[in-house]
Amino acid sequence: MGRIEVDPVELQVLSRRLATVARGLHGMGHRLRLGQAATGSQMVSEALGHFAERWDCSLRELSESAATTAIDLRTAGDGYAQVEDAIADGFDGDR
Repeated sequence: MGRIEVDPVELQVLSRRLATVARGLHGMGHRLRLGQAATGSQMVSEALGHFAERWDCSLRELSESAATTAIDLRTAGDGYAQVEDAIADGFDGDR
C-alpha cells in the first residue's frame, strides 16, 4: 500500500509564495498599453490595447485561481498541523 506524507510547514510556505504570485499577476496587462507616440502607429497601439485587455482578463482569472489555491493550501496545512498536534498530545498522555 502507498504512503502519503504531508509537511504542514511546507504547505504554509507554498501558500504564501502562491499568494505573492497571485498579487504580482494582478494588473500586469496595463503595462502593455502604449500610446501612438510609443508605438509609432495608432493601429499598433489599438491592437496592443485590445491584447492587453484580454491579457488582463486571463491574468485576473489566473490570479484568482492562485489566490484560492493559496487559501486551500493554508487551510490544509492548518488541518494537518492540528492533527499532528492532537496525535502528539495523545502520545504524551500515555506516558
